[in-house]
Amino acid sequence: MIKGGCCCIVRIPQGVKRWKGSRETQAREVNRMPPVPCGKDDLLNRLSRLEGQVRGVRKMIEAEKDCEEIITQLSAVHAALENATKIAITLFIDKCLLECESRGDDRRQAMERLAGLLIKARL
Repeated sequence: MIKGGCCCIVRIPQGVKRWKGSRETQAREVNRMPPVPCGKDDLLNRLSRLEGQVRGVRKMIEAEKDCEEIITQLSAVHAALENATKIAITLFIDKCLLECESRGDDRRQAMERLAGLLIKARL
């Protein structure tokens, strides 16, 4: 089970050189994104924040706020939902696929289930 971080990309502070190699390689490593927590608690926290965001958008609509502001907030909700979906898929990979493999179940069937989830999630 994943606890805390996972196989996500790590951001290295600018100016810190931890890798030997060409400047191009070092530049690619320095510009990576921060790690994305991938645990069950992280997913539940994200979903709680999403609920709050959706309630906020609903209040904006009821208060007849500016359409541009509403659309901006809806876009943020959409992005947050996509990120929560990515975490859920990571948890699925960790729990279901690795358990299938350890039990000796059919790996192809597990991969087909994962592919189906990715298609549903449109990732």
